[in-house]
Amino acid sequence: MLHDIDGPQWADNPRLNSWLAVQRAAFPIWCKDLGGEWDFSLDSVGHLEDALKSRYVDCCEADIHRDGPFAAVAAWYLGEVFVRNLGLVWRCVPEEPPTLPPAGGYPVVYAARESIPAEALDRLDADEAIGGEDDTIPWWPVIDPAEKLRATSTGEVEWHLLDLVANCEEFNHWCSSFEN
Repeated sequence: MLHDIDGPQWADNPRLNSWLAVQRAAFPIWCKDLGGEWDFSLDSVGHLEDALKSRYVDCCEADIHRDGPFAAVAAWYLGEVFVRNLGLVWRCVPEEPPTLPPAGGYPVVYAARESIPAEALDRLDADEAIGGEDDTIPWWPVIDPAEKLRATSTGEVEWHLLDLVANCEEFNHWCSSFEN
């Protein structure tokens, strides 16, 4: 079942490409300001969460700074960890929404259909058609890094960024079970 996110316009568009370039260029200064090792490893995700929690005291403060340089580069960094280590790809709605939605509208990282074995994809599509009721099928990763960072930066949620890593690893393992 093809969705807009699977189309080429979501994979390569000026809005996404510009956002990625701006964050990539700002990353060296972000690293210097933040200190520590930022090597795009899966282990660094826990360090990123700690940095966020020490920076924002509550969800309102995180929301106020959602488009600031620290938060934007942090979102890019988190997404890049998933891209570099877990095979996800960047996607973004090509046209900026007229008003910012409560969630979404920012670049996301995604387990693209073309990277999923055909049999696994058939099972995912069948499960989606019935409303995602099959508990034997893992969560299909579509991650809005900016939203996940805001949610975890305040400690107001019961999960951690490393839980996202584990979920993606589970999905990749499940997909690899369909490879010959």
